[in-house]
Amino acid sequence: EIVGSVLAFLTIDRLGRVQTQVFSYGLGGVSLYFLCTLRHLASHRALVVIAFLLRIFEMSGSTATWISVAELLGTEIRTTGHSVALAMTRVGGFLSPYLIQGNISLQTVGAIFFAAHLFTLLCASRLPESKNAALGQGSSTNRSSNLPFPYQTIDIEPS
Repeated sequence: EIVGSVLAFLTIDRLGRVQTQVFSYGLGGVSLYFLCTLRHLASHRALVVIAFLLRIFEMSGSTATWISVAELLGTEIRTTGHSVALAMTRVGGFLSPYLIQGNISLQTVGAIFFAAHLFTLLCASRLPESKNAALGQGSSTNRSSNLPFPYQTIDIEPS
């Protein structure tokens, strides 16, 4: 995880938040697909290397996502989004054993997870780039005024 975080920190200001996510989730999906499809063909060491690459790319993408979310969305929207994301992880945690231990081949499982990565990559590619967005100084400023409407945040001062 440290290597993935360092990779994100090294690329996020050069490539941008969106490109770092696209790059990381794309290579994570490819690594996961290869891990599933090369299980019987590759050596144990090669599979371990692929698994480490998978973890590095997943952590890099996740780190870039957390940075983007903090820059793009206000606290109220972020907390709701985190709640929805947590609920989805519970659903995924419940369903994945049925996918993995069912009568589905590992190649099919790899293809399903690769498709999920492509969907994540597509969603990340549609985000506005927040690399050069200036954050406001006070609570009454619009933190991302140079972003399109759905991504503008409005901080409300307590009265």
